Amino acid sequence: MYDKTKYIYVGLDLHKEQHTAVIMDCFNEKLGEITFRISPPSLEN
Repeated sequence: MYDKTKYIYVGLDLHKEQHTAVIMDCFNEKLGEITFRISPPSLEN
């Protein structure tokens, strides 16, 4: 077996306008959250 306390887990919530990543430990405690806004690609060369 492996020691669960040595790992973190990342969940992703993907949406059209933004993505959110949540980091949790093995005790189901939230360690952090990051939200990324999605912008349309630039058409400039």
